[in-house]
Formats: sequence, C-alpha cells, structure tokens
Amino acid sequence: MPGQLQKQGKGPRGGPKPGSGPAPVGGSNPNEKFWKIPSSEKDGDVLDIKVEDITPNPFNDREMGDLTHLAESIAEDGLMSEINVMHSKKFAEHYPDAASGITTKYVVAFGERRWRATRMVGHPTIAAVLRNDIVPRIRRILFAENFHRKQLLPVEEAREFHRLQTEENLSIREIVAELKLSGPGYVSGRLKLLSLPDALQRIVGTEDGPGVSMAREIARKLETPDDMVRVWELVRTNDVSLKEALRRFHSGDIPEPEGGVPEPRKTGELEPQPADAEAEVPAADAKTPEVTQSGNDKPEEKEVPVGGPESEVAKDEKEPEKPKAQSSTGKQRSAADREASQRSHASADREMTCQNMVAQAFTLSPEQTAALFARALLAPTQQSAARARAQKWLREAGKAGFTISDTDSYFEAVLSSGNIDLVNTVTITTALAACEVRARDGRRQWDVHDAEHVRLLIDVGDHHPESSWERDQLTKYSIAFPNGDDADAQSTD
Repeated sequence: MPGQLQKQGKGPRGGPKPGSGPAPVGGSNPNEKFWKIPSSEKDGDVLDIKVEDITPNPFNDREMGDLTHLAESIAEDGLMSEINVMHSKKFAEHYPDAASGITTKYVVAFGERRWRATRMVGHPTIAAVLRNDIVPRIRRILFAENFHRKQLLPVEEAREFHRLQTEENLSIREIVAELKLSGPGYVSGRLKLLSLPDALQRIVGTEDGPGVSMAREIARKLETPDDMVRVWELVRTNDVSLKEALRRFHSGDIPEPEGGVPEPRKTGELEPQPADAEAEVPAADAKTPEVTQSGNDKPEEKEVPVGGPESEVAKDEKEPEKPKAQSSTGKQRSAADREASQRSHASADREMTCQNMVAQAFTLSPEQTAALFARALLAPTQQSAARARAQKWLREAGKAGFTISDTDSYFEAVLSSGNIDLVNTVTITTALAACEVRARDGRRQWDVHDAEHVRLLIDVGDHHPESSWERDQLTKYSIAFPNGDDADAQSTD
C-alpha cells in the first residue's frame, strides 16, 4: 500500500531532486523500489494515497481556476467522489518523454482539481481509483475532455486533429466520435487549413484574418504560399470578395504585397465562438453616452460566462464510467446532443460569414433586399438580440460610425445622424442579424425562411455549409450548396 512505500529520490531525502528525471523504464534506477508496482494493487481498487505521492498529469492543460469553493466543500463534507490515478511506471512506459520529471508513484488520470483542493485543505491522503487500463488512451481522453472548454483557434484545432491522426493513429471518423463533433467534414475542413502558409494560419478565425470557409477556399484554389498571402491581402486591404480577388489575381491585376500579414490576438483575447443561446443585450446606461463619430470603432469588450453554481463533481473533470446498456432515453439524449453540437458548429460558421459580409460592405440585388427585409420583419424574431448582434458586427468591421456602447442609444444616434449611407448600412446589417438570430435559436425547428437565409449567405457571402445537419436542412428545402468537400456531404453523424 502507498503508506508502506519508502520514498526515495526527493531532494533532501536522497537521490536526485524533483524534476531531474528518473529513468523509470529498465536499467538500474535509484528509484526502483519507489516505482515498483505492488502485486496487491489491481485496476479498479480504491486506494488511500498520500497526496504527496501523486503528480499532476503533464497532458492535462486545463486551467485549474479558483479552487477556493471546492476546497471549502471538501473541508466541510469530505471528498464526494474519488479521483483516478495511474502508476507512474505504466505511464512512463507509454510516454517516456512526458514522464521524465515525475518522481512520485502515481499520476493523476482524472480529478486534478479535487486533488489540488484536497492538498489545499491539508488532508494527508485522498481516495483514488487505480486506472492503469486507460494509460494508452489518457492523452486523447484528456484532450477530448478539455477540447470544448478551451477557446482554440481553428488552426490550433487542426494541429490537434493532425496529432491525433499521426500519433494516436485515429481516423477522421474516430476523431469525430472521440470529440463528439458534428461530422467528418468539420475535421477534414480544419485539416485543410494546414496547407496555408504560417502567416495565414496564425490569423484564420481572428478578426484580423479570413474565416474558416474563406481560408479553405484560398488553400483550395491557389498553389503557392506567396499567392495565398497576396490574394488575402487584396481581400483585406481593398474590401473585395474572395471571388473578385481571385479574378484579379488570375488576370494579373494584383499588386505586390506591402508589409506583412498582421499578427493575431492571443487566444485568450478572442471572443468565444457563438453558442445556440442568445447573448444578453447590454443594459442602457444611466447617463446619456457621449457621442463621437469615428471611422474605426472597436471598443474593448469582456464576455461574461453563463452558468450557475456547480457541484464538486461538475467543477471537475467528467469521470469515466463503466459501460452501460443505453436506454431509449439515453439514445434520444445522444441524438439530441449530436444535433445541438452540429447546430452550434453551423451557427459559428454562419456568424463568421456574416461578419465577413459586413466587413466587405456586401451589396444585394433589389430582389434579395426585399426578401431579406420580409424575413426580418414578418417572421418572428428577437429584435433586441438582433440589434445587439448587428451593432457588434458593425463595430468589429469598423463601420459603426459612433463610439456608443449602449445599443438603444447607438441606434437612436444612427437614425438621427442624417448620414443616409450609414443608416442604410445599419438597417441592412440589422435585417441580416435578425435572420441569423432566428436561425441560431436551438429551441425551434428550421423552416423555409431559415433555409433562404443560408441561401443568401451562400450566394453573397461565399458561405460553405460544413455541418451535415445544416446540409440536410438545405436539401429539405431544395437549397443548393457548394459540394467541394465530399466528407461534409456524405456525413451522416
């Protein structure tokens, strides 16, 4: 048992200092007794382990956050759910490089926050379930657990998908199943971003770079990294569509690039991808806001996380469970979860297309304009949410015209400005936002008006629907869409 082990190699107690890198696999090792696995410890056993005999998992890059409330809960009520650990020797056999600094007998598999909180309150031991069986899969399991918590840039996702393919030997469909993604098209689409030059990879999905769909088109239709950068620079600096930029490029009507591609913001500074739930509309300011006109209005904003108090287990990683026969209710829930995930990914891609359209000052035919206004005014929509989203798009595109944070005051200023061009721009952007707000509402089923909204994004914004769910909806209403990616079109996940 852990309490009977003689600890060696821990700084003042003799042997190398922590982090100096024991040699746990094979050969003569001063920590040999420490690393030895007792025959009495079997997978599934619940052990009472000294907290100092456990090391955090080097593959768990989840932010631990504030552990105060969790520690208080453990101090008052005790640990409600055991953590999971692996023997360090087993871990080192599979991941020798990652294990080079481990000098304890156990490595956390799941439950690092609970282990840290237990250590904070001064408890000498912690209950832990031994799980050597998951050692070969622990890296991808942890990535799957943390994938939806983190705000990864599209290319960061692509690199992780590539690693799962090359290091974990997972197929695209296995990656989809592991990460509970919308379908193979989402993974294959991200992987195509890796064919972009580094200068473009760094900014895809940021406000300084192209959206995912546009970036994929750039990678698909151009051969050399220099050509890709030149075409994107033409889109960025001249406010033209990708289609027009490609036409100029192939006709030779394109200048040599001046300067470099702008550096992206850090991941933590990016706005989270849109979810199905609508954002709260900013409350009106108590004082009349100061109104000033500007040509490039991008005030700093902070996102407020949505959610309530969490239990101890909810705050921690999801614990693996033994396989159970899935009930009909479970199957229904699984199908609903898949649909919700696909709708969320589709909303994120449409949001990016709408933002690009606003940034490029999109124009519509009289028929398209009339249809857009009809959908926005006659179909039930959340007008306050649409106004807030339109203001956000305009502000990020530098086309807001006024530095006013309060939504109602902003729209009043636009209407009273006498600037016909600004009024028209804000009006049509708000109509577009109203249709998008309606389409992204996960509480309702799509109808023909939602499908027509996506048709407009395809025709004007060069939108490429990637979600199999969205493609099924478009097919249902006889809306044609680009079929450039077979994996997307064939996905039935």
